[in-house]
Order: sequence, then structure tokens, then C-alpha cells
Amino acid sequence: MECDILDSLEQLGYDGPLLEEKALLGAAASGLSSPEYVALCRWLTSTLKPLCALEESITSGPDDMDSLRVEMSGLLKELHCPYHELVSGITKGSVRNTKDHLKFLLFLSSELQAAQIVRSRGVSQKHRKSPVYHELLAICKTLNLPEPRGQDAAGVLSQVRDKVGPFRCLYNGVRVDSMARAYQPLRHSLRPQSTVDMAELLAAREDICNVVKTSSGSSRENTACAVNKILMGRVPDRGGRPSEIEAPPPEMPPWQKRQDGGGGRGG
Repeated sequence: MECDILDSLEQLGYDGPLLEEKALLGAAASGLSSPEYVALCRWLTSTLKPLCALEESITSGPDDMDSLRVEMSGLLKELHCPYHELVSGITKGSVRNTKDHLKFLLFLSSELQAAQIVRSRGVSQKHRKSPVYHELLAICKTLNLPEPRGQDAAGVLSQVRDKVGPFRCLYNGVRVDSMARAYQPLRHSLRPQSTVDMAELLAAREDICNVVKTSSGSSRENTACAVNKILMGRVPDRGGRPSEIEAPPPEMPPWQKRQDGGGGRGG
């Protein structure tokens, strides 16, 4: 029995001092007189209370034995404990056997496990109707993962991350190869030597970096050089010359002078 209790406590997430068999048997031998035994019963009850909407709780300690016995008996009666003789014997103080105290722990731990299972099923049915669940289900089907039954979104996303991790490495390698194929032709098309020699650099004036806001040929006769072309670069020909613009078509006929005679009433 004690092995079943220890397994249940470990599954429920209990991290108190009674996770060892020797300590558990020692606390069960003392029963309600042991602070560790009462603390374990209080932890099981406090964890079970929000799941089952219990009215009874354990608030007293071994120093107030009468109140503790009443609370323990009321709690077990509310949970419909099948050990009726032991429950009635709590208030009388006749329960002193180690095995009987272990039965109480086994009953409370099993009730907590059952309540958690029922709650998880209800939450699972509720989540099945949400759009987030359908999206996670589609992701799992695409990646050949098991259906997320009773798992939270964090656990499912962790499995997805582990599944997608190797593919990301392959994708990064393909991406680097595609970038290299696009970059290498452009890199080799660049000239290894500059088109500007030392003489042109020495002959360049200080105002060569000033951008002249004009495009007339007379202004560029004195400023155009190889260095300036490097600084400014080639620009596309956008047109806009007056000689290349066609006249708009006539919208109205030409006006004529009024002709004398004819057409009137008196004429």
C-alpha cells in the first residue's frame, strides 16, 4: 500500500518530506499526532478542493486534536469515503493503526488523481471546439506527430520545435547556396582595377564633390571627368526635351470671322 501511495504522490507533484517509505510509515504510525502526516493531508485537501468544490477543509493542527478530528471526519464524509467504520472512529480517537492511516492517504490521493483526470477531460473537450486546437491538429498532421490529446499548447509546440529543428538546418544550407549563386556573378562582374588613374586624382579640383544642379552641356564641360562619374554614377535618360515633345491635338475648330448677310429673320 505504501508503494502505491508514494507513486501517487510523485505523480501528483508532491515534494514534501514523506516521499520516502521509511518517513511515510513513521508519520502514518503517529497518525494525526504527526505534523508531517497532517501537512500531507492538508496539501491533498487544498489541491482537491478547487477541483471538487469541497466545503470541508483541514485548517487545524496536532495541537488542537479535537478540531482536527472533526475536520478530518467531515472531509472524508463529504468525499463519501468507503471506510465508514474508520471515518466514525476518527472523532472517537479509536483510529491508531498505521494501516488505517495509510488507507486515508491512499483514498485522498486516488480522489485527487480522479478529479484531475475528469477535469482534464472536460478541458480537452472544450479545447477541441477552439480554433487554436484545430490549428495545432493541422500542424501535427502535417509533421506526422500524434494528436495532442490532453496536452497543453506549450508541450505541442515543443514537439513541433524538435521536429522542425533538423529541417531548419537544411533550409539554412539551401538558403546560403542560393545567395551564393546570386552573389558570385555580380561579384565577378566588378572590375578588379579602378578606371581612375593617379593623374586624374591629382588634377581634380576640391569642388568636384559639389553636385551642380543642372544638366546643360555647357555646365558639364568643365566639371565632367572620370572621378565625377565614379562619385555620381550613371543615371537613366528620362527624356523631357522640348524638341521631342509633340504638340497636342486641336480640341476645338479654328475661329472664323462672322460673314455678312443671310441667315437672319429680316434678311
